[in-house]
Amino acid sequence: MTNLPPTKLIKDVLDGLLGREVAVFPADALAPADAIGGALALYIDDSRALGAVAGWDLPAAAHVGSAVALVPARGARAAIADQYLPENLLENLNEVSNVLATVFHIPGNRHLRLERTYRPINTAPADAIQLLYALGHRIDLVIDIPAYGAGRLAVSMRF
Repeated sequence: MTNLPPTKLIKDVLDGLLGREVAVFPADALAPADAIGGALALYIDDSRALGAVAGWDLPAAAHVGSAVALVPARGARAAIADQYLPENLLENLNEVSNVLATVFHIPGNRHLRLERTYRPINTAPADAIQLLYALGHRIDLVIDIPAYGAGRLAVSMRF
């Protein structure tokens, strides 16, 4: 049996990484049009099989990538205006996505680890993209970071 991570666990990891209280609440399902310019973190199990994905829309990716490194919020705003997540923010987001793997370590779940973070999302393997947009075993959240802004995160797992 595969268990989705609780929203509170995702929030706690983000709070700790970003060093501030992040508002996290349910959102509508992330759709391909919403994710243009965003990033996809792909998580694999010990046999290298796809286990989960985390899809960050561009605002979430830019704000998280900026906030974790204390990059001024104007860097995130510029990335959003340009519709492009620059390499430095992608690297920062990759670090957050790596630590976010801990939210999948729930009794009954396979051990998952970050394989890679893809930008843009459509450069990820097809099965990972399908998992991201599949309805069912997923959580869709708004993440609002004080002094930075809000964006959306979708977490989807194979079961």
